Amino acid sequence: MRPVRCNVAASLDGYIAGPRGEFNWIPQDPAVDFGAIFGKVDTVLLGRRSWEVVRETGSAPWGPGTRVYVFSRTLGTVDDPGVTLVADDAEGVVVTVVPILLGGGVPLFPPGPGRVPLHLDETRRYPSGMVTLSYSPIQ
Repeated sequence: MRPVRCNVAASLDGYIAGPRGEFNWIPQDPAVDFGAIFGKVDTVLLGRRSWEVVRETGSAPWGPGTRVYVFSRTLGTVDDPGVTLVADDAEGVVVTVVPILLGGGVPLFPPGPGRVPLHLDETRRYPSGMVTLSYSPIQ
């Protein structure tokens, strides 16, 4: 099985969505080629709330035939035959930090089981001030 990585944008103060679930604070940085990124993706992993936003808007950025996995411990079933429900955790984390303070919203990580030491694998800085940080757990 390939490693599972969580890739998410977060505010500098640690939120992945605003107080009403909004994500309009994430800039559309021209240096980020989303078409090229999703062109290489055959599988998309989403949290429940992100999947619900995509489902409600009807505008998935990935192409047809892409496998979609929704990570959730609260959903019992998913009413979409193209979506697989997963109750396990991801193994690695890729966080793109957006230079904004939201002051509240959906936290990047809920309270967890304790410390998880991570290794910084890669960084990338964008003209907008966003910084992508790629981490893997230290074994």
